[in-house]
Amino acid sequence: MQSIPLKGFIHLEFLNILLAVRELGDLYLLPETTLKKLFLDQGELSYFTIISCLFYIKDNKQYDIIRLELINYINQQLSNLEDITTNSEKAYLLLDILSCPYFSNNDSEKLVEEVASLLKISLNTSEISNLTHSFKNQCWHTDWSNVDLLNLLEKKELKQSYS
Repeated sequence: MQSIPLKGFIHLEFLNILLAVRELGDLYLLPETTLKKLFLDQGELSYFTIISCLFYIKDNKQYDIIRLELINYINQQLSNLEDITTNSEKAYLLLDILSCPYFSNNDSEKLVEEVASLLKISLNTSEISNLTHSFKNQCWHTDWSNVDLLNLLEKKELKQSYS
């Protein structure tokens, strides 16, 4: 039997705790320097780290520098979508970013335009805008607008009882 790498497991559990604390309100927010060390100073970021960081910082002004660095990183990761059909992490990131309210419409429109081009679909400006708006109103893997912390914790408790 293969063992789970402890480092990755601890990292995911840490992200779960961090996101749970975030839902307690603005009084419990971590300083920007701490978040930068926890999320951005780790080298290459995973899908989970990117989404968790965006979910944590939301549109809070005190995290503007982190958000800008994160968006630049996301744009870099999604700058070439040729492998989108074989790279599941990139596909998940694309879908969640397109629905993320903290990612600008302008950046989202560029991604929609690139995907359309890749699929050899010709879209005018209005169609790109409409598609971008549709993506913003879609929940893919991350529900950016509705967090029910109690429900999430109960699901986790039930899941553990069947392990």
